[in-house]
Amino acid sequence: MKNNKWLILFKHLFFPIIIMIFTSIIITSITELISYEVLFIKIDFEAIHSKILIRLIIFFALLFIFRSIYIKYNSKNKELIPTSVYGDLPYTFYYLASIILGIKKINLKSKPIQLQFKIYNNISNFEIIEDKEIPIDDKIKYIIEDNKFKTNTINLLIGDTYRISINQIPTILKNNRTIIINRKNKNDKNRINSNELIKIISNIIQENKITCKVYNLFLYTNPITNRRIYEKFNTCRDGFTINIFKCNNKFIFEDKGKVSLKL
Repeated sequence: MKNNKWLILFKHLFFPIIIMIFTSIIITSITELISYEVLFIKIDFEAIHSKILIRLIIFFALLFIFRSIYIKYNSKNKELIPTSVYGDLPYTFYYLASIILGIKKINLKSKPIQLQFKIYNNISNFEIIEDKEIPIDDKIKYIIEDNKFKTNTINLLIGDTYRISINQIPTILKNNRTIIINRKNKNDKNRINSNELIKIISNIIQENKITCKVYNLFLYTNPITNRRIYEKFNTCRDGFTINIFKCNNKFIFEDKGKVSLKL
């Protein structure tokens, strides 16, 4: 799986960039520079500074032309990392693909939750392909546990599909107020878009918007739900900081890989 991921990354990101740069260098290096005179001003390409400047101009002009051609004919319907491969690559790679090569389409299925939130936070650089496999379901009921601690930071644990417990979060955070949301039906693990869940989260934000500005998010949720969670925090525009924690293979959340977003 990892080999496929890096192979796709090289094929669709690094290889085109290398080819464009290499071709631009070759053409620039074989370009013949001849001295000429315009309006009584003589430009002498034998002067080292003039030669370097003109070659740089030629190089970047060629690079821009090749980039424009690539974007026009190769980037229109391309996804950098398809959903058949787990796209746990740094956000920088997706950003470079969108800016340099114009690859803006991205399906957030099979992408880490931290990456999903970074994409939502920089949505102007991307065109998100919605996962149509996730249906709306308003019949799902939830159980809410709240330790009622008085802190200005809230741990928000959301177990949608998989159940989640306070034992899965870092020990140092367990003294914060912790709100745990799990499905009432323990056996229901279907991926759904739940209006009821978003309503619960919205109420939590509204009830605590004066006393709480920092939320630690521990999520077992799908991309559509994550986008709605992000938008719910961002819509309030009340100076929130949300920290999204990464879950490892042992179903334990950890500080490593944590993403912090100020909204």
